[in-house]
Amino acid sequence: MEIAPLQQSAPYATAMMALGVPTHRIGPALSLHRRVPLLGDLTYLPRATCPGDLPPGPCLINAPDPAADTRHHAAGHIPVMTPQIMAVLDLRPDDPARMAAQHGKWRNRLRRAAAAPLKTHACRFDPARHGWLLDHETHQRKTRRYRALPHTFTCAYPCDQTLLLTATRQNRPVAAMLFLLHAPGATYHIGWSNPEGHALNAHTLLLWRASQILRTRSVTHLELGPLDTRTAPGLARFKLGSGAIPVKLGHTWLSLPVLSPLLRTFRHWGGFPSGLFG
Repeated sequence: MEIAPLQQSAPYATAMMALGVPTHRIGPALSLHRRVPLLGDLTYLPRATCPGDLPPGPCLINAPDPAADTRHHAAGHIPVMTPQIMAVLDLRPDDPARMAAQHGKWRNRLRRAAAAPLKTHACRFDPARHGWLLDHETHQRKTRRYRALPHTFTCAYPCDQTLLLTATRQNRPVAAMLFLLHAPGATYHIGWSNPEGHALNAHTLLLWRASQILRTRSVTHLELGPLDTRTAPGLARFKLGSGAIPVKLGHTWLSLPVLSPLLRTFRHWGGFPSGLFG
């Protein structure tokens, strides 16, 4: 399954430009430009295949897969972050096949949620109408102590490329999930649930409904975010239980104008101790 990452999509570039982040194309790769202390002007290529010619100055490249690590190592780049493992849901199979891929307990929770007194609603995200979700999610970040993209990014993302699923009980929202579309893929962005929604397995139902809707829009895969079994084991089980598969990314590499050519020569001739700087 070929993954089309959010960070290399046109809607992502639109949101970044709306936030004032300089955005350019280096060949087919989308790059962001920032001023970083000590390094100066930095070019960042998120989830990108490294182009043959990098721009002058330091570059930070997040390799899209482990195979790309070999090319970065040979180019003299320095690994600065270990790879993430993403949970990706394949939406190409039909409903029975996707349901069969779910873990038995996850599938049972889905059936209970479908039989619960919940109604689901699907629409585009509108910052003017759905500020309540951002408020709930901001409070959730503080209580659970996690970080994510700022809500200014959420509001800047093209509304026609969003899908908001809300679960209500007695006309009151009890859970919501927001997805960002970037054909042929989509990415889970933010979610919220109150204790009632959690007890009714509302997020299980919303994720299933989202997979059905996205599939009708010719979306082939849905990224559910990183799998972190150490700090968020319950969330990792939820993602994998849905039928998602783990997909390993590559390292994040730093290219420096002076040092990288030297490292490239050392590595080519085998003159660098194994493991040092990669």
